[in-house]
Amino acid sequence: MMEDSNKSFGFLNQNVLDIFESNKTSLTAPFEKKNFVGIDTDTKVYKKRCLGRMKKHIGDLALQAGLPLEALPLYLSSTEYLKSGQDWLWLAAAYEGQCAASTILQSEAKGKPLKEHSPERFKIPVPKIIKSPTQSKSLPPYLDPVEYKNLGKSILSFEEIVEKYEEAIMHYEKYQGAAIVELECSMKAARVFISYKKYIEASTVLQNVVFTSVIQSDEQKVIRFNALFQVFTDMGFHRKASFFKRMAAKACVANPNPNWLKCYYLMLESLPGFSLPLDVEEYPSDNSLGWPGIQYQLLNDISRVSLMLNYQAITVRHLTYTLHTQLNRLTSSQLRIICRQLEELTAKCEGAPVPLILENGITIPPVNLLNLPRVKSFKLQSLRPHLRPVKITMNDSKADSEQDSIFIFSAISRDRSTKDFKWVEGDICEVALQVFNPLPFELKVTNMSILADDIPFESFPACLSLPAESGPYPVTLHGSPVGSGKLQILGYTTHVMGVKSICLLKDIPAIRKPYFAIDVIPRLPIIELSTSLPRSSMFSSLEDTSYVVISASSTMMTGQSQECTITISNPGVESVEWIDISLHSKLKKDLETSFFTWSKENLDTQLPITAGSAASFTLYINSIDDFISDIPVKKEENETSRSGLSSGNNTPVRRITQSKGSPTPFKSKIIEAVIQIQYSGGPGMVAGYCRQCAIALTIEVCPSIMITKWDVLPSEVPTHCYLVLDILNCTGGEMEVQYATNKRIHIEASDICRVPVPVERCPLSAMTESFGTGWASVDICGHLWKYMDDPTDQRKGKLLRACRKHLENLVDLQWTSISFISSY
Repeated sequence: MMEDSNKSFGFLNQNVLDIFESNKTSLTAPFEKKNFVGIDTDTKVYKKRCLGRMKKHIGDLALQAGLPLEALPLYLSSTEYLKSGQDWLWLAAAYEGQCAASTILQSEAKGKPLKEHSPERFKIPVPKIIKSPTQSKSLPPYLDPVEYKNLGKSILSFEEIVEKYEEAIMHYEKYQGAAIVELECSMKAARVFISYKKYIEASTVLQNVVFTSVIQSDEQKVIRFNALFQVFTDMGFHRKASFFKRMAAKACVANPNPNWLKCYYLMLESLPGFSLPLDVEEYPSDNSLGWPGIQYQLLNDISRVSLMLNYQAITVRHLTYTLHTQLNRLTSSQLRIICRQLEELTAKCEGAPVPLILENGITIPPVNLLNLPRVKSFKLQSLRPHLRPVKITMNDSKADSEQDSIFIFSAISRDRSTKDFKWVEGDICEVALQVFNPLPFELKVTNMSILADDIPFESFPACLSLPAESGPYPVTLHGSPVGSGKLQILGYTTHVMGVKSICLLKDIPAIRKPYFAIDVIPRLPIIELSTSLPRSSMFSSLEDTSYVVISASSTMMTGQSQECTITISNPGVESVEWIDISLHSKLKKDLETSFFTWSKENLDTQLPITAGSAASFTLYINSIDDFISDIPVKKEENETSRSGLSSGNNTPVRRITQSKGSPTPFKSKIIEAVIQIQYSGGPGMVAGYCRQCAIALTIEVCPSIMITKWDVLPSEVPTHCYLVLDILNCTGGEMEVQYATNKRIHIEASDICRVPVPVERCPLSAMTESFGTGWASVDICGHLWKYMDDPTDQRKGKLLRACRKHLENLVDLQWTSISFISSY
């Protein structure tokens, strides 16, 4: 079939002259017919025009049939005839054909595939034939190497192609009716230049298309601008391509019957060329791309067009896009205009963060206002100390602490997105933010809440009102986990100017983390504490007092006892099934256990503490102190011996009066203690967790009586003796001291009174228990005298402890002072 086509075009070429002689009519363009009226058809010029046009026409047919090698000589021959006949219009067309054939032959010789606009793509496929020895392996099978070599000089180079196209366009400009042909020639030239990757030359020739004055309908203008858009897109000149797309959009609404829908679609397609991608995530956060003035104008135009179409949701999306991408570039007046328009539209149609699908299938992604307000920090907060869950520790806590103290180096890095503290199901949890208002006017956020995933989470919305261009402002968002497990905090949601935004942490420039993970343990009970003692504003100086929820204080005299009722209430929903109480102070352990006592068994009988109920236990406070002092007391030079007033017996006593106005050298003491309560119950207890809270107690212990001197005197009865004590009244008022049965004495403030306390002698059994049965009394006394100053003598120590215990059981001093009653 290909051979038949070659023979047909060869026959036409050889018989062109005969065809012209038989029919002397010339091929004409539609606007040329009036020029041929009355023309002399017998002149040589006319004959050359006819032959040139005929050969050019046959060359066009050969090129359309996919025979560029046969078309090229026809175009060459036609140019000679047309040039000598001064037929500039058809000469320009012959130049176009010559450039097209040369381009096709060069692309085939280089093995490049033909473009879609090439006529060769419509070539009829031919069966595979056996090549002759003279055929080239680099040329298509239908090209004869010898013939290709002969025509090689006629194939135009790129520079010659540029020259011929320029001449063709110049000749077309001479004819007013050939404006459309001129435009088409420029477009073809640009396509050819693009195939040679000569984009600057292609852009230059396309300027002719822009400035060519052609009378066209609006629809034809749209087609022309769309064609220019496609050419510039192929060249990579995206901004210039989008410019012509925008020109096409304007042409759609230039007539009295505007096509707003088509205009909107064309304007939407022009946005990416101006660095305005539809997906806002592709827009750089630093606003480094694009031209602010042009971008604002484009976004403003497309918003107006969408509003003309009554696409309110789409208009809200475009205004939101403008506010998000151009926030740092817009002036105060422009920001006010956009925000006012946004509020007016969202009053009718709320801006939801969902994709919008247009009628032509284009999807407009959601836009989130990440910078309104602008968040600079986002930190998960631990629960308050008395609400934090801690592992329940058993008796082997020492072994656990030793095991935990072992340091093992590991190169594996810990996941920094996971917090080292835990939340509790059902508790109110907090996230702290630092926010800014970048707008030049007040910003109102009607709803701002936490966004979480993996387990159910109830968020409690917050409302903000931020002054113009201000910050940072601390904001705390609250929420409550509804389940237990691993919770992921993904970000937060806002509702600003009627637009709901989902702000993910990974999209916020100041954070750039995918999420924060935190462990949520099952529900735990919660308790409230109260005491019968007065509340105190004092803070304890002990080390760990972060768990203290209530402080109480009391003032006591040495030797006084007091009861404090501690009530444990359960305001939550889970029952308290387990309670452990411990006390911490700076006292020595033996003194601490005597100073503070309570009954743990009594509290255990009241468990469990159900929701809405309470339990209580009594804390016994005994203000124990050392009543014997070695501090010398200043007194008068002459001690006066007077009979003290005694009741029940006229036993003489000596009253020693201090100097008037001399201060008592004994000061009050502050005893600080923290009662720590660990409790648990419900699912959290099954998981091995509890809470702990504490009560801070401050006890001021004021001195009551002090024994400044003591001595032992013999009694009338051999089995008894007198323990003579100098008792100082350290209080500010009069007190009554009972030192024996039915024996009392009144001591004024700051006075010292010497009283004899009858006691039984220490039995000899205590000596034999300390020294053994083999020791005689004389030997024991000698040993004690010899080792009087030796603190390491064990026998002496045993004997002293036995004597001390003997005195503690026999000596019972009771005193009464105004509102205090105590005994020791």
